[in-house]
Amino acid sequence: LINGEYMESSDYIEYIKEKHKGQKRKQGTPYYTHPLAVSNILKEKGFTVDYQIAGLFHDLLEDTDTSYEEILKISNHKTAEAVRLVTKEKGYVMDEYIKRIRNNDMARMVKLADRIHNLSETHLTSKKFQERYIKETEDWYIDLAKGTVFEDELNKKLNSLIVTNKINFLQYGDVLEEVEDGRSIATLYKVIREGKCYFLKIFNSNYSEDKILRIIESINIYKKLEINVADIIDYGYFDNMSNYYIIYTYLEGENIKYISNNYKIDYEEIRRLGEKVGKNILKLKNYKYNVKAKFETDDINSLKKETINNFNKFLNNKQCKSIINKFYTDYELNDMINTLENTSKYFDNLKPRLIHGDIKRANVMKDKFHKLWLVDIEDMRYSYDLLNFRYTLSWELSDTNGSHFTKGFFDGLYNNSRPEYFNEQVMFVLILNFMSACYKYSKENLMDKLEWYIDRYKGLDISIKEKLKNNEYII
Repeated sequence: LINGEYMESSDYIEYIKEKHKGQKRKQGTPYYTHPLAVSNILKEKGFTVDYQIAGLFHDLLEDTDTSYEEILKISNHKTAEAVRLVTKEKGYVMDEYIKRIRNNDMARMVKLADRIHNLSETHLTSKKFQERYIKETEDWYIDLAKGTVFEDELNKKLNSLIVTNKINFLQYGDVLEEVEDGRSIATLYKVIREGKCYFLKIFNSNYSEDKILRIIESINIYKKLEINVADIIDYGYFDNMSNYYIIYTYLEGENIKYISNNYKIDYEEIRRLGEKVGKNILKLKNYKYNVKAKFETDDINSLKKETINNFNKFLNNKQCKSIINKFYTDYELNDMINTLENTSKYFDNLKPRLIHGDIKRANVMKDKFHKLWLVDIEDMRYSYDLLNFRYTLSWELSDTNGSHFTKGFFDGLYNNSRPEYFNEQVMFVLILNFMSACYKYSKENLMDKLEWYIDRYKGLDISIKEKLKNNEYII
């Protein structure tokens, strides 16, 4: 209800379409798509309709003949004022502009949503414009976003644009978009070169050429075993970034996490998908590979010692200790450490075999022909079955879809049975995963995410203890 009259959201969209008629973005798209995207970003973040309308209207005063009075007439004072504040008048001073936005929450949120959408499309503009936009964002908007729901996203979009700006477009292609990736060792982009799409993966600066060569060898092994993985087209080193990169064939499809969370798919089908992956990893486990030195070998005792050492550092941080004590007593934390100590022995009589090393639903893609493809294959190593989920077990098991996928994986790996001491090995990896995640969030000072993660794990912990009490398999 605006000024006593009901207006549909479609009325506002048609209104801005008409107002921005004939206007184009720098990349050639109709201009109205930008304020519409800004409004949708605000909606996705949970802001009210007033904020969303301000997002739709945010460029009207600056780029059209619309007056303040007209905006006030079809919205309200709060919305119209936010639009006025984000409008850059002729001869504006940036310091004063940011200051006035900071003092009005609606204007601030609209401007940050505007900046995030612009950052996501600036890779399609000239290199010179990108450089100017990066500097402006670093100088003014990083600080403006601090403490808001947009802080992480704005930093991520900025870093993505910085990487894009450094890539040699003529040689490596035009970057179309950054692809969501679950790990932090690399950033993945969809690029186009000579009319064809590829994946461009840029690794962190501490990634060595030896590791790149191991990835190439991993792909050769998967292909010998007839396990679907993307081919490497090219690899090399960005001198101006000090980073190695790999260009992979592009896979058209969706990952299992997206499919299981967004489509009507029953739990048994999710389990069957996991089972297919498990059967593929069984082929890898049984593969007789003769050049052992090429791959790293996990040592359970070293993993245990390092994890406990880091977890004790975590517990010595007063803020972290205060957060974890909301969910676990000191007695329970000591019991957790003792459990990790005691369950490590159940790996003693096992021989390390080749594993994928980072199994999760997001790392398995399904193409239009319903074939499954393994992605993120950088962690092949000599290790143990449960450590296929070293980074992800607590995440998958605390999600209903993920728990069915994980069950299917071990059904496939173990032919619908479970080995001796399976539950003990599961407990070791779960606690290893939990302690490592706690330490990681504390190092990155992500205290809100830390508390959210511990709360989520606590719920999983309770259900696991119930299964153990009833002598059931955890997975």
